[in-house]
Amino acid sequence: MLRYTFTALITLTPAHNQAAAARPEPAPCRCVIQPSDDRYFPAVIVRDGHPPARGCDSTVIVPLADAEAARFFARGQRFTIWADVIVGDNIRGDGLIGHGVIRGQATAGTPARAR
Repeated sequence: MLRYTFTALITLTPAHNQAAAARPEPAPCRCVIQPSDDRYFPAVIVRDGHPPARGCDSTVIVPLADAEAARFFARGQRFTIWADVIVGDNIRGDGLIGHGVIRGQATAGTPARAR
């Protein structure tokens, strides 16, 4: 697995938008993203440095196998952002944070560390 980096337009729920606006510096958000009904992926989302707005450009970093990048994270793919919850060996989302849409794939980078 490699860490893939995507650009995305992110819209946070009102509560998470207010919390993000209260931070002086953009902080990475560890979460779970759901690009389809039955798939969840651990992710890190980093805002572009501007205060959150109705939709803000962000960087999404996800550990993926090669086939998963094209299948689940193509340009225009919509996804749901959940708080990071792991149940046993399964990754699931719990606690809605927001929604996003992939704007473009930047790169496949370093190997992802095992959990």
